[in-house]
Amino acid sequence: MRILVAHHRYQSALPSGENAVVDREAELLTSAGHHVIRMETHADDLIRRGWRCQLDVACKLAGARFSRQDFAQRIAVIAPDIVHIHNPWPTFTFELALAAKLQHVPCVQTLHNYRLIATDSHWIRDRKAQRPQSNSDQAHLRRLGTDHGGGLRNHLYTHALKQWWTNNAPNLCTDRFICLTEFQRRQITAAGVLKNKIVIKPNFLQVNELIDAPLGNSAIFVGRLDDTKGIRELIANWDATSIPLSVVGDGPLRSSLPNKSGITYHGRIPLKQVLYHMARSRFLVMNSQVYEGFPLTIIEALASGIPTLAPHMGGPQDIIEQGRTGRTFVPGDWRNMKSQALRLWQEAPNLRAHCRETFLSQYTPQANLRQLEAIYRSVLQ
Repeated sequence: MRILVAHHRYQSALPSGENAVVDREAELLTSAGHHVIRMETHADDLIRRGWRCQLDVACKLAGARFSRQDFAQRIAVIAPDIVHIHNPWPTFTFELALAAKLQHVPCVQTLHNYRLIATDSHWIRDRKAQRPQSNSDQAHLRRLGTDHGGGLRNHLYTHALKQWWTNNAPNLCTDRFICLTEFQRRQITAAGVLKNKIVIKPNFLQVNELIDAPLGNSAIFVGRLDDTKGIRELIANWDATSIPLSVVGDGPLRSSLPNKSGITYHGRIPLKQVLYHMARSRFLVMNSQVYEGFPLTIIEALASGIPTLAPHMGGPQDIIEQGRTGRTFVPGDWRNMKSQALRLWQEAPNLRAHCRETFLSQYTPQANLRQLEAIYRSVLQ
């Protein structure tokens, strides 16, 4: 198959799971004999060109006919069998999906986050934009984690999203939406995407060799050190567990995190070293403040033979089998977190085999390729 993969890449200075997933999936398809053509734009370029360029792009979020015509011409020249969109914002929007429709080329989009259905101030319900009406609404909107960065940008994104949904563009232009978990599917369906357009396919991990290591005596956090990952709160409250903690990753909060007894910072390290540290840990701990899609770190933990402790919200609540591949805790309830952490500390030695088996049966490249090819075939019929 000839597959046009479109993706607006996030800043190279910040680790991006989405960028990694797109790269791995393109490599997987190529290795299986498919012809992958990549259409990419870069956040780095927008930043380098300055605020005028960024404002110009933002003003076109609601649609620009010349952009659609340009995309249609490019699709006609490339002549793909499938257009597969990952992150369309802010440079592709739905104009690329509309262009594919004009060229009679099926279009698939993987939803790595919730920007299809939310901005910083609104979310979509039954194809209509609404503001939060209660504290629980506010918490839900905050956890959707769109973070468009500033009032003007958010206003332009909100205007664009309202227009796309008013025109029912998601249902009319896209043949399949790939959700990563059942939780995400529920949110997308509630927004107004037709159920028959949604399939679930998780992320995957290529591991050349599973690491065998002795059982460790610490938990491990792996991720970007910023507010969305809840690292500041985790460090502040982790003492209560009396469990040593290794912190792998870097980010804007690193300099403000305290040096405490029992907490070791490793910085940002290559994946092979991450897997080594994981295999020598008792379990992975997460404290995300937003709804995660399908965190690669959970798959990395499973491949390393360790369970995960995570807040009971977003994707992880669907991914984690309680008492089999990890435990979840009530978000923000530190007594409950401590209780679940101590419980998992005792259970973890007996869960290693099942964690590995779960990875090998569900999250390998081979399993993912079968699912992805089946999705493509379904829209080509």
